[in-house]
Amino acid sequence: MAELQVLNTRKVKQFKKIILEQWGVDFDDSYLVLWRPDGSTYIVNKEIKKIDLSKLRIKNLGLFFAEWSRKDFCLSIEGSQIIGPKAKRNVIEFDKKQAEEWLLGQDAELTEKQLTETKGCFIVKYKKDFLGSGKIKNKVLQNSVPKTRRIGSIV
Repeated sequence: MAELQVLNTRKVKQFKKIILEQWGVDFDDSYLVLWRPDGSTYIVNKEIKKIDLSKLRIKNLGLFFAEWSRKDFCLSIEGSQIIGPKAKRNVIEFDKKQAEEWLLGQDAELTEKQLTETKGCFIVKYKKDFLGSGKIKNKVLQNSVPKTRRIGSIV
């Protein structure tokens, strides 16, 4: 497990602080937070500590939660689904057309009503579903849905 590192207490506090500042959510302490040098951040049940992983070659473990670099912290689709229902800010609600375009991999042009903030990573919501997250540049929410996860249309 050389590539994947368990975040120390100081880094976990920083991780929780970012989530609280961006979305107003107090992150659940029941998860162990893992990080790879490329910025990929994963969460896993703390029970994993009971397993001796030292003799295994593990590239990934747990649920891909976010991309975390010095400048950015942006949630994965699953990360948005965990944080989204509790989020108090930085959530952009899409109409059906915007949601369909987003799931096809297109960037979303935002209305003035949707542009309350322009800094940080925003959770994308359509009705009760959380579709991922993105960053705003020039009044456009940049799509971060990987090509392998894009779909044709909403059913």
